[in-house]
Amino acid sequence: MKGLTKAMVIGVLAIAFLSIFTPKNSPIVGRMYCDVYFVMQNKERHCYGPVDTECGWPDPPWHNQPWGNWGVDSNVGRKIDDHQFQGWYPEDGWLQWNSCTEGDYAPPDCRYYNAASCTQQHTTTGENIYGAGSRRYEIPQWAWMDG
Repeated sequence: MKGLTKAMVIGVLAIAFLSIFTPKNSPIVGRMYCDVYFVMQNKERHCYGPVDTECGWPDPPWHNQPWGNWGVDSNVGRKIDDHQFQGWYPEDGWLQWNSCTEGDYAPPDCRYYNAASCTQQHTTTGENIYGAGSRRYEIPQWAWMDG
């Protein structure tokens, strides 16, 4: 899982937008605040291996061995069966990884590996969103009051 951890470190925080509610000169007396909305993304995903997570799935198999689509657990989202951590190999409508890197699927084998002389896996299939959220920050009255 070293590759998975490294890819999470490479994750990019993108602030979707920042909005301020209640205009400064509003006749409505209230609190002003900023809402920050964000998404967590990963790109340039890399797998060093070994990975042995989908060897011998129970019947019926969820993926064609040795391929599997991977998810990501983080502090802003949970692992789901989606495009959170896309691989490089097109299989069953997904971009998947070699998830069983032993035996017949071990390196060097260019059918199951696409990087580092067919001993590692790497993908540049764009940015994948693996979590999102929002935070509200109150703006102190002295910062928005005139005079």
